[in-house]
Amino acid sequence: MNLVKKYNNSRHYFIGYFIFIFLSSAFLLKVGKANSFIYLNSFHTNWLDHFFTFYTYIGDGIFSIIISLLFLILKRWKDALMIFLAYSLSGITSQIIKNLVIAPRPISYFKSGEYQHFIKGIITHTSASFPSGHTTSAFALSLILALILQNKKWNIPLLVLAILTGYSRIYLGQHFLLDVIVGSLIGTIFSLAVFHVMSNLKIKNGISSNL
Repeated sequence: MNLVKKYNNSRHYFIGYFIFIFLSSAFLLKVGKANSFIYLNSFHTNWLDHFFTFYTYIGDGIFSIIISLLFLILKRWKDALMIFLAYSLSGITSQIIKNLVIAPRPISYFKSGEYQHFIKGIITHTSASFPSGHTTSAFALSLILALILQNKKWNIPLLVLAILTGYSRIYLGQHFLLDVIVGSLIGTIFSLAVFHVMSNLKIKNGISSNL
């Protein structure tokens, strides 16, 4: 299967992602950094508090490594390597940017008493807000899986999984919408790059004939 056909099989993912980027960026530009956070963070219930407290771990690096190991166990070594590379390269880039950009987290950004809806029991970080590392990992994983699986029915569920992970970072008071948008872009770009390069390599039993 050539690359054009592979990308075409994931077109619903890409269409959905472009819609997500357009709407979230337009909303951010219209209402601003602070107001977009306050609005998106306003839909709290006890059930959602518990749900997003655990759901956000989908964006944790350990989750991506576990998925990579599962593909390794299934002897889909090339796919396992692509998942690991997409996660690690995008994650490293995200961390580098975090250390270069001085960006306070919401709890430090807002003045005392200006915004108080932070979930009890959640350790809220104070710095290195930009970009969202969890969102980066979630989008890197969701896109590389969509490209690997080559099954159209998984496109939208995988995209929704990533978007909800990004939203969980806002819901839990850890990041702003801008952090999530940029994190999604980093994850998406690196997944595309890894898939494009690796698709041109012939790997058998974990050894590339091109190396």
